[in-house]
This record gives sequence, structure tokens and C-alpha cells, in this order.
Amino acid sequence: MVHLRKYLLRGLAACAIAPALLAACGGDDDEADSPGAAGGTVAAPTGGDEAYLAVYCKASVTFGAAFVAALKKGAAAANDKDAAKVFVEPFDAYVKELRTAKPPKDVKAAHDQIVAALADVAKDLKDGKDPSQLLDAIEAPDLDEAISARLDAAAKKNPDCVGVGFASE
Repeated sequence: MVHLRKYLLRGLAACAIAPALLAACGGDDDEADSPGAAGGTVAAPTGGDEAYLAVYCKASVTFGAAFVAALKKGAAAANDKDAAKVFVEPFDAYVKELRTAKPPKDVKAAHDQIVAALADVAKDLKDGKDPSQLLDAIEAPDLDEAISARLDAAAKKNPDCVGVGFASE
């Protein structure tokens, strides 16, 4: 059960993995020719950011609750493989919900990358792979700093986003 404890602790961080990934998205300073760089603004389609984040953050809240419930079930499992399987349903449901989100065009590639990475985690859990290694493979996609700032501003208005740590302080 040593592995189980190890990945259960890492799993707590997974409750906010997708919001943290998207919140961490940021371009580098060399992107001067990207939209919104050099002091410009990047506008989302009407209702784009708020509507997108409403779905995204609500799904993250639901996932967090399901993940905590799975932690309790996993702790009672007979072995690590059985413990890993209790996380399949929360990850599958999370991916399904995130797929219903309609990201603004300038966020779609990052969103799709995050959803694909989480779907891979769910598949690997189903296949019985060691869960302690799965979340390490997920990398935050790059977003222009202006887009990240815009999403952060919208997230601060949404209690679900604030609750899962999407909005910066």
C-alpha cells in the first residue's frame, strides 16, 4: 500500500489539475507578434470566457468532490490496482463534462490539449497503469499572457473558479 499512499497524496493535487494547467498557461516574453502582446488586448467572443469558465470550473468542482469520494474508496481497496480503478469514473466524468465546454477560439487548442491529457490519464487508469506516474506527464499548454490575464479576470467573477484555484490572487 506504499504506492497507494504516494498517489493518493498526489491525487489531492489532481482535484485542481485542469484549472491549474489552464491558469498556468502563459506565453513567453518573446511572443511580440502574437495577438494581445505588447500591451494590446485580446477580446473573447461575446460571453465566451464567462460561459466557458462556468462549464470548466463547475466540472472541476464536481470532479474535486468525486475525487475525494474516490480517495476514500481507494484507501479501503485491497491493492493498488483496485484502488486505481476507483478513479476511472471521476476522470471519465470530468473529461465528458470538459468536452461540453465551448472555449473561445484563442483558448481551444489549450483546452483540447488538457482534455486529451486527462482522457489519457483515465485510459491509463483503466489499463491498470501506476497512477503515481500519470499526472507527472501532463504539461501546461502555452497561452498568450494577455489571454491568460483575460481568463483570470473572468475567473475571479466565478465562485466555482475561485473555489478550485483557477483565479489568481
